[in-house]
Amino acid sequence: MKGTVLAVIICGLLVALVAGAASAAVITDTATVSLTATDWSQVISLQKFHGDISHLAGVVIKLEATGVSEIGYENRASYPADITLTWTATVTMKENGSTILAVAPSYSNTVTPAAFDGNFNWDGTSGDNFTTSDTKSDQITKTNLADYVGAGTFDLTILANAISQTIGSGNVASYYLTSASAKATVEYTTLPEPASIVALASGLIGIVGFGIRRRK
Repeated sequence: MKGTVLAVIICGLLVALVAGAASAAVITDTATVSLTATDWSQVISLQKFHGDISHLAGVVIKLEATGVSEIGYENRASYPADITLTWTATVTMKENGSTILAVAPSYSNTVTPAAFDGNFNWDGTSGDNFTTSDTKSDQITKTNLADYVGAGTFDLTILANAISQTIGSGNVASYYLTSASAKATVEYTTLPEPASIVALASGLIGIVGFGIRRRK
């Protein structure tokens, strides 16, 4: 009876181990563009999958971008005024000349400073300066797996373009200093080799059988 219970337990462990070995693994490679004043364009390279295509289950490419903008404003009017401050940094990923991903970190806010305080210094009661940031991400699943298999790398072009807008009275001064960074990642979902799974299962079965025979 004890031998049977032990066999059941060991078989359960065997199933868990084989299932774990058979589960898909993910291999990643990442390239980054550091925070740079917009507008810019840069080519980055990511590693291809160096295994056999029969072991590749999927390819996902990801794009994450952060926009950062220093904003300054000054209300030059003789009365308090609403001022809406807006910027958008669109970061685009292109492959072979075609856009595959685009994200747009952005910021928008309305402030109401007091009437001009007599000091044009982006500060005081009628002005301010501060830094804002936003991060956006997206991903795409690729179907043409063969394009990402082999030695070496593949290239992607990352572009960042920013726009800004201030809406208020006719006597408002403002500035924007906008930068953007980007991170590109490729994820390869791989399948284990069937032979390795069979070998693992055979070895574990042998261990189980040996243990049961010894108890008998």
